[in-house]
Amino acid sequence: MASGTNPFALGRNRLMNASPTATASATWLPVIPSDGQYNVYVSYTSFSARVGDAHYVVKHAGGESHFRVNQRRHGATWVFLGQFYFRAGQNPDAGSVIALNDSADAGNVSLDAVRFGGGAGLIDRGRGVSGRPRFEECARYHAQWSGAPPSVYHYTSTDHDDDVGTRSRFTAWDHEDGEDAVYFAWHTNAPNPALGTETYVYGPNPPDGTYHFTGVPGSDRLAQWVHGELIRDLRARWLPSWRDRGIRSAYFGELNPSHNPETPAILMEVAFHDTPSDAEHLKEPGFRYLAARAIAHGMVRYFAEREGTEATFAPEPPGAVSAVNAGDGSVVVRWTPASPDSGGGVADGYRVYQSSDGLGWDEGTESVDPWMSLSLEPGSIRYFRVAAFNGGGESFPSELVGVRAAATSAPVLVVNGYRRLDKGLGLFEDLTAYALGRPLRILIARMNDGSYVRHHGDGIAFGNLAFDSALDDALTVGDVALAGYAAVDWIAGRGGRGGQPPPPAQQAPLRAYLDAGGSLLLTGSQVASGLAGGDPESQAFLQQVLHAAAGAPSSALRVDGAADQFLAGWRGVVLDDGTMGGYGAGPTDSLFTAAGSVPVATYAGSADAAGLSFSGESKVVLLAFPLETVTSATQRTEAMQRILGFFGLVDMADPRRNNTKGPGALATVPQSPLSVQLASGCSSGGGTVAVGIPIAVLWLMARRRGRG
Repeated sequence: MASGTNPFALGRNRLMNASPTATASATWLPVIPSDGQYNVYVSYTSFSARVGDAHYVVKHAGGESHFRVNQRRHGATWVFLGQFYFRAGQNPDAGSVIALNDSADAGNVSLDAVRFGGGAGLIDRGRGVSGRPRFEECARYHAQWSGAPPSVYHYTSTDHDDDVGTRSRFTAWDHEDGEDAVYFAWHTNAPNPALGTETYVYGPNPPDGTYHFTGVPGSDRLAQWVHGELIRDLRARWLPSWRDRGIRSAYFGELNPSHNPETPAILMEVAFHDTPSDAEHLKEPGFRYLAARAIAHGMVRYFAEREGTEATFAPEPPGAVSAVNAGDGSVVVRWTPASPDSGGGVADGYRVYQSSDGLGWDEGTESVDPWMSLSLEPGSIRYFRVAAFNGGGESFPSELVGVRAAATSAPVLVVNGYRRLDKGLGLFEDLTAYALGRPLRILIARMNDGSYVRHHGDGIAFGNLAFDSALDDALTVGDVALAGYAAVDWIAGRGGRGGQPPPPAQQAPLRAYLDAGGSLLLTGSQVASGLAGGDPESQAFLQQVLHAAAGAPSSALRVDGAADQFLAGWRGVVLDDGTMGGYGAGPTDSLFTAAGSVPVATYAGSADAAGLSFSGESKVVLLAFPLETVTSATQRTEAMQRILGFFGLVDMADPRRNNTKGPGALATVPQSPLSVQLASGCSSGGGTVAVGIPIAVLWLMARRRGRG
């Protein structure tokens, strides 16, 4: 697209007359290029004759989702419906969008473009196209692709200057009369080595630390609520000495009423990215989450004050989730509510989302109790995640658990102990072609998205075995016990919270379980070295229970099975480096045998052991890398089957072993689930890095779910 082209002016739309019941429909049937998560957007021409409740149905891998869209507003742009998992190819039942003509209004439905995914930059300003994901491009490109006129995104001569004003101009252009909205700009600062947070409203002065507010009415109260909430939360939950630099005014372009005279607007410098200590905080996903939540809560308080109501915050996600075959043909999913001091609101209820593969999800089943029982056909696989809700909204979903159903109890328990999410899991990306060096990227899908039970569960189910699963804290609260399972598959990943191996509180039940003759598969990076560097109890657990000792760290990303052992022939196994669809295996351990163990895997081209096994009263397999980082689903499943065969649970010669759902390709997860909903920015001057978010903050957008 050339600069100045408006994609929404290039074609026409069709009209479908509305009816009290559905008598007509239109279907958009794309060819999905590859399996993955895709945002779905619709467009239409808005007009007074359009209906206020246009009915859209998104058919995806998890089922179908229904939405009602007011076509009298926000026409000729992209309207976001949600994010869904689609499989490659063309499938009207699991990869399409349908518009129906049923409506409570008289009028018609506009049928225009539907968009799947975020896409890559394609606007040419005379020097080629970026080819980068659109969420990384400047706001001027976002605005043009979203149908705004040149007066929004090309009011000056340079991309840099256009970008600054485009953010607020786009907000005013997209804002409809009578709609509640605020404009919030999330920045980090850099003019000098300093610390802390400061918030700006518009004023006639430069950023000199003074306060002369002359912006859109309401901006000052919005600033007080948001700034105050963030400072309180950071001091209470992150760093008691976090510096409050106050609320100030300045004639910043993003806040200028000549660009956006319609909505209250504030700009927040959350921290200083050129001050090392602040920069370290900014890298942490926990800091980002806490800051985003506090900003959202501040906005809620602002609107509550305006309306004269109490502020109600959405709850935090439930914890200690488990899914267990009850032994009577039913499956019970349990969880614990978030603690009262978590920072969220009190839950009124819960939604349990189900999936056959852990990728495509249904619309959820509500429960007022912290558990749900359901009947599943024996042999079926079902994955679950749980969200809490109240009048303030819905939490993010929990991490994933799942089962393969059986008429009796399951022989295998999968425990997710990979609870780490910190800057140490971030990956550097080579952007030297854009003169950006090698920045650290904090992309959750390439760090820990909490979904790895499905990789292990699919491998177990391939051998016709039933399994239960739980988060490790479900064992702590007593909802699940290890006793009674023939085998336990413990996912250590790249560590528990803080990156630690299983702590003594988890070692004790594992030791007791093995003392009783159980079988344990423990997989993860730096488990051995973490235990070896721990307290005497941890060191004894490594040697006496896991029958291992820690050697030098390894950076190898290829593994072979050892000859004459049960993984023999398992060769050329590639571990993910974080760019191949999952998270990076990171530095792993070389292992030494201890107390009767033998090597079962080595790093390719080396004699260093990457896995050990022990067989005695109990059986143990320790892999020094996360099994879920094996990039080939076929090799991952084969390893699981051979380990279960070593445990005596699978007959490797039984042809029925392959009669269940087999392994599939490892899905590639896109880098950003929010795509162009984020009007991301070039510099706004003064050395700051800016992210402008039109209308609502990112954290709130992630929560929003359209419901018919």
